[in-house]
Amino acid sequence: MKDLGEIGITFPTLTVAGSALATPRSSAVAMIDEGNTLEEQGRHAEAMALYESAVQVDPQCARAHLNRGNILIGGGQFDEARAAYERAIACDPHYAAFEVALRNYQEAISLKRDFVDALVAAANVLDTLSRTTEAMESYERALAINPAYAEVHLNLALLAISRGRLDDAVNSLERAAEIQPDFIQAHRTLGTVLSRLGRIDAAEASLRRALSLEPESAEILRELEKTISIKETSTRPPSQAASRRLHIGGQVRSPGWEVLDANPGPCVDHVGNASDLQAFDDNSFDQIYASHVVEHFDYHKQLVATLKEWCRVLKPRGTLLVSVPDLDVLARLFLDRTSLTADDRYLVMRMIFGGHIDKYDYHLVGLNEEFLTGFLQAAGFVEIRRVADFGLFQDTSSLKMKGIPISLNVVAAKGQPR
Repeated sequence: MKDLGEIGITFPTLTVAGSALATPRSSAVAMIDEGNTLEEQGRHAEAMALYESAVQVDPQCARAHLNRGNILIGGGQFDEARAAYERAIACDPHYAAFEVALRNYQEAISLKRDFVDALVAAANVLDTLSRTTEAMESYERALAINPAYAEVHLNLALLAISRGRLDDAVNSLERAAEIQPDFIQAHRTLGTVLSRLGRIDAAEASLRRALSLEPESAEILRELEKTISIKETSTRPPSQAASRRLHIGGQVRSPGWEVLDANPGPCVDHVGNASDLQAFDDNSFDQIYASHVVEHFDYHKQLVATLKEWCRVLKPRGTLLVSVPDLDVLARLFLDRTSLTADDRYLVMRMIFGGHIDKYDYHLVGLNEEFLTGFLQAAGFVEIRRVADFGLFQDTSSLKMKGIPISLNVVAAKGQPR
């Protein structure tokens, strides 16, 4: 998942234009954040309307002009797109260097259509400019000329991951590793993606290969240990009933997971409130996963009762995988006036308190490792441990701000009845 400091957060957007605390830039950023989400869903017309509103609110917002240009060029409106890009450059001159470089690469390609390095360089610039579709096309043209270009297969995989196309990413990563057997990043990334797809054995093999190539890597070792842990907690003897796993608040369908959400949707199996699982019998699930859900329950009355309800429907020794915004990290970020702008710290504030766009989008408790552990213990959970990443879904559990992970990810087991 991309860094929030680069692309804006993907939480539901807070409408701030009428707020006494809002600034033109913060209002524009909120609109762009929502537009990014709509654009990823293919809702380009709605995204465009938000980008145009952002320009009206803050005419000097380079990101709004840049995003307008990307949609315009995707629709074949090249003159209008160029005008939008020129406006983005006028607002933030660092975009000019990318545009000049892109023109140079494209001119080189026009003179020599099989100029692989120029195609790859152009794709890199297009990716930087958030023109992902064009970047993928340029990489694919390069591969049509040189199918054995391992680094391009990797780059294409990374773009596929950013779009949630994990199966496509696997194909590209496997090809990269086949072409260059000692390609550490290809093996490591392949292991991570396979883990997200639930292909744990294959993920373990890829990560072991990466570790054999770089034995001193603490990061690869942590990813391997996490994968082995997931394998151990999810494995059940054949004699037991089929495994059931519940994803609370899930937004995507994933094999082996049932999704529960307050609102109906194409991926939702059960509509209901996460605090009331009376639709399920005791000991129903082997695993429960909830990312950025717990903070929406009042710590005085609801939180422990909700966690007890989750514990009830877990099978004996079943596991809870829970992610929450880490209050310790967010507090440090909010106080960092050296590295973060006022707009950045405004986004951090939204991460702490929620987006407030509907009755569900309010955070009613701040949690760090100490507090969350205490609440889990009070609800009957044991063997509580922090992990860097679950490796299951591309969601809020892996969000970053300025390169810093902002989520607290914890695994806990159902304890014995008292």
